[in-house]
Amino acid sequence: MKNNKILFDNHMHSHFSCDSEEDVEKYIKLAMERGYKEITITDHNELFIEPGGEEEKIGIYYPVKYETQMNEIRVLNKKYEGITIRHGMELGLNVNRQDYFEILDKMDNLDFIIGSIHNPWEIPFAKLHEELTPLEFQEKYYTIMLQAIKELTSAFDVIGHIDFPIRYGPDEFRHLHFPQLKDTIAEIFTFLIENNKGIEINRALLDMGLDYPHPIPDVFKLYKDLGGEIITYGSDSHSIKEFSLDFHKQVQDYAIANGFKTICTFAKRKPIFHNIA
Repeated sequence: MKNNKILFDNHMHSHFSCDSEEDVEKYIKLAMERGYKEITITDHNELFIEPGGEEEKIGIYYPVKYETQMNEIRVLNKKYEGITIRHGMELGLNVNRQDYFEILDKMDNLDFIIGSIHNPWEIPFAKLHEELTPLEFQEKYYTIMLQAIKELTSAFDVIGHIDFPIRYGPDEFRHLHFPQLKDTIAEIFTFLIENNKGIEINRALLDMGLDYPHPIPDVFKLYKDLGGEIITYGSDSHSIKEFSLDFHKQVQDYAIANGFKTICTFAKRKPIFHNIA
């Protein structure tokens, strides 16, 4: 399905996330001022095992926070005309947690799920940076990503910030060793494409002063060359201040420059293609 050009944001965090205190209504008002037709609230859903074995569920975990958020989004959709507020989630993919599927069965009215690899080892990145070389760390990251997308395929619609490892750590960790990782990343992309999954263009690297968003140019080109078509855009905003940094046109130009003619929003976990070129 293809529509005309659209302004939207498919990755936004609110007070339902552990790392945000933002009010959804503030996002809506600024989005409408800019002419956005759609935003998707994608609060974190993470599972961590704390030292000592205590499990911590972070984010919109079923049922309490999820149902509260669902009701809030329903009320806001009735209140504001001219914009659609979608109910999404950023799900931290953890291969040790097969109970995702039981949980997601109860969340059957979600519009969109970003599958992200944040900390699948439940070990602080800083500790891994001390123990591993940059290449070893990145090889470890993409190996577990490949495992996660194969084991948890139905649990997500796109992979979030696919070159996430370069966002944090000392300077030597902020360069992706693409030539050495190309084959593994290509295997990840091939699997995603074959299973009608996509990737996101995530604004975070632009916020850090780089000339491009996630994914970096080499990675983005590889996805396109392998036949990838499903892409979406997300600011990854955790506050209205971050959302006010409007890179939408720059991100859209980045997609066009890499050969993409459409970009996707999602409804009921199905991609809707919109022309951008």
